[in-house]
Amino acid sequence: MAKWIYRNTSYRSIVLSSADWAAGHDSMDAFKAGFEEAGGKVIKEVYPKMGTMDFASFLSIIDVKGADAVYTFYTGTDAVRFVQQYEEFGLKKRLPLYGHNVLTDDPYLTSIGDAALGIITVGHYSAALDTPRNRAFVKAYAAKYGEPPSRYAEYGYTAASVIGAAIEALKGDVEDPSKVAREIVRIAPKIETPAGPLAFDQYHQRILNMYVLRVEKRDGKLVNGVIDKTPPVAQADVWRYWQHK
Repeated sequence: MAKWIYRNTSYRSIVLSSADWAAGHDSMDAFKAGFEEAGGKVIKEVYPKMGTMDFASFLSIIDVKGADAVYTFYTGTDAVRFVQQYEEFGLKKRLPLYGHNVLTDDPYLTSIGDAALGIITVGHYSAALDTPRNRAFVKAYAAKYGEPPSRYAEYGYTAASVIGAAIEALKGDVEDPSKVAREIVRIAPKIETPAGPLAFDQYHQRILNMYVLRVEKRDGKLVNGVIDKTPPVAQADVWRYWQHK
């Protein structure tokens, strides 16, 4: 996302903000490494406590002179409150808001409301992804559960698909974990997931297509529409920031 922002916008000075926890700091560190490598500059970092109810004092700090945009990693009710207060504070008009897809996660997008409109995030899946495989998945999921799938539903479905394919390929012989792991890696390229092709890196981490998403209103409902896609890369190839910590 860091390099996508640098290459596709005129923004060169970014403010980072996340709740003060390990995942938030890791996300900010990774973004900072990529943005600075591309040529951008991080001019402020702001970390409220998790569970912050009133972000006013932190939003005042975020609204720093020279900033072009803000990149964030807020989750759950923190994301709901942050996005709503970001708009109420008037920052949305001056500083475009970006983040990981947890910021506008499908399960609580309705709770955020129209304050989420136009926010751009990056994530591995959206129910709005327009491919034959995903359209079929969304149709079947919605018919069973009465709502479109989230990225968490995709995670679970893909995990179950991999397990099922491995058991079938090994004809039920799954006593040896190493053997099962090798079989999963072998069959992965044959599995088409709702999010796209399946592959694993040398550390057995899933290699994902990452989609650039923008919150839009379609048929009266808020959705994370897909506006772009970044090439699939292994996590270890882009998270080089840890080597400098």
